[in-house]
Amino acid sequence: MEKNNLDKGMLWFFLSVGLLVVIISATLVDKFETLHIGNMNWGESTFFVLVAACLFWLFRRVGIDEFKLRVGKLKLDRPALYFVAALVFILVYYAYIFKGYSEFDLESFFFMLTMPGLLEELFFRGLLLGILNRLFDKKFSLFGVKFGWGLILVSFGFGVLHILNYLVTGDSTIDQLMFTLTLTTVAGFLFGFLAEATGGLLLPILVHNGLNVVRVVFFAFG
Repeated sequence: MEKNNLDKGMLWFFLSVGLLVVIISATLVDKFETLHIGNMNWGESTFFVLVAACLFWLFRRVGIDEFKLRVGKLKLDRPALYFVAALVFILVYYAYIFKGYSEFDLESFFFMLTMPGLLEELFFRGLLLGILNRLFDKKFSLFGVKFGWGLILVSFGFGVLHILNYLVTGDSTIDQLMFTLTLTTVAGFLFGFLAEATGGLLLPILVHNGLNVVRVVFFAFG
């Protein structure tokens, strides 16, 4: 699909509006008690999926291909596959280290099986990466997969998001924060690498949710 002609000023405007909408939504969502379904964030997550859908429609001029709103390839070239397998192994290994951390909860299991990967991939590897890829050329190549500063920024932002709660509550040490930031940034790069390699969000969503489920199982039964 041919890209629409958008100047960088408009793309920065789209990015700013998108982030502002997400921040406002996150601030307001706790005020709606009807969204609090079960012990997990089912209602809130569904709400943010709808927000993402609205933003995709609002920013549709960026291009569906850039947003990767399609299945994409389900097969990777061998070098890229080995790289992905290595990163998955690292993430699974560190999930195993924290085995027995909590009790098994069926609701948590099904939530991790479905919502986080869907929601976070739509926002990070879909919306944000799509806009940033229009702002920054894909100057890098790794195992035949091209990517740019957009993927690096999105991966780091993904890591920062996962330590915000610890920063607010002050419950973690600097070492714990850096460990979590590093691990989630690596995970973010893995999911983004899969999105760039396949041209779609299906495989990143499946791998994302799969790793979440592995973590839940190790935490409970490891």
